[in-house]
Amino acid sequence: EYIKARDKYQEKVERDSLREELEKEEVSKSTKELYYYDGKEGKKISDNFVSFISRAYTNPVIAFYVDEEEEVEKVKLSEIEYTYDVYDHIEGDFSKSSGKIAIAVGDEVSNMEQDDVDAVEISKSGDLVYFVADINEAKEKGNLYEIKIKNNKVSEASLYDEDVYSRDLKIYQDDQILYFKDFKNSEGSLYVNKKEIDEDVYIYGVRWNYSNKEILYYRDYNNNKEKGSLMIYNGKKSKLIEEDVHDFDILYDGSILYLYDYSTGKYKGELNHYKNGKNKKIDEDVTAIFDYLDYSLAN
Repeated sequence: EYIKARDKYQEKVERDSLREELEKEEVSKSTKELYYYDGKEGKKISDNFVSFISRAYTNPVIAFYVDEEEEVEKVKLSEIEYTYDVYDHIEGDFSKSSGKIAIAVGDEVSNMEQDDVDAVEISKSGDLVYFVADINEAKEKGNLYEIKIKNNKVSEASLYDEDVYSRDLKIYQDDQILYFKDFKNSEGSLYVNKKEIDEDVYIYGVRWNYSNKEILYYRDYNNNKEKGSLMIYNGKKSKLIEEDVHDFDILYDGSILYLYDYSTGKYKGELNHYKNGKNKKIDEDVTAIFDYLDYSLAN
């Protein structure tokens, strides 16, 4: 009985002490004012700016998260042991605010109606905006929406595609929107502008060839062996470059260097060069491909 009473008293002392510490703590959402400078003066366009998401490059178009002053869920004293535990409980409420986004075209701001928005991308010229919303967090997928901007007017978001992987979205030149479906274990079906390009595509190996406007990617990538089938998509169909590729790099002329039949134990493989549909062996026992920049060319 004595031990139970002592433990109960000690718990009360600790709770009282925790209350006193929490009374001294102050936690608040961090929002800022956002301004647009038109070349002559700065114009305030938002009082509740949370964080920047994406922007265009040739026109003043940006997307950003906004705070809607939603009430933060209360934390029970019984759920925490230390004052910093409070921050762990409310971190999700503060990050990205409510998931609401706004789009600014110059000093004109439009608030989006969709909730839980993620993976926002804006085209280079700022005429197209894509984002994933209505996300099922457990399955990491949602609906892909498209917004068109013309004459500085932002259209309503329209449904572009469904069941899209919510963590990865890219726009390349010529407004090529790339995304994944049926995503699992770092692989999924790769789509470009609603067209399925290939299955079992490794998400971390997708690259855009700016010289030839082609997409390179790995198919059936083996994480343990660190290699997969290197594929190239020319806008119409996909073609195999080589199987068992460990790494690759795109050269300035659009041709490709890649390491083939690589041993992760010996750290060496065969270096090959792919150009105009033909493969050529360059060297053996190559450890890695390094990017090289001749700084003397800048002088």
